[in-house]
Amino acid sequence: VILGRVSTDKQDYQRQVNELQDYCNKVGWNVVNIFVNKVSGAKSIEERTELQQMIQYINENEISRVVCLEVSRLGRNTLESLRVIQILNEHKVSLYIKNYNLETLNADDKPNPITSLITTIVSLSVSASP
Repeated sequence: VILGRVSTDKQDYQRQVNELQDYCNKVGWNVVNIFVNKVSGAKSIEERTELQQMIQYINENEISRVVCLEVSRLGRNTLESLRVIQILNEHKVSLYIKNYNLETLNADDKPNPITSLITTIVSLSVSASP
């Protein structure tokens, strides 16, 4: 599953989708669905339609991985970004963050502690940026 987001109607998420599809094809990951939206990353999970749809899709299908370009695509709020990762972890779905080449779950479906540390630090810096 690919997850993309841009903040405004003036922006286009197609570059994210194309880059992630190309990467998935290169490494042999099957893309079964794409969830994208034009919405502020400051919105809560409950206010973001694509996240709600993605979570429902994950609940109804056997998904092993969600792929996004960068942590800021999860949101601009540290707690909301970490909540997305937590929800995925609870469903044993790894989040692959392409620009850091990180997986949130190890091969045994346990959270990767290094990735947890890095995503927390990066989420904090994204939240602090103007």
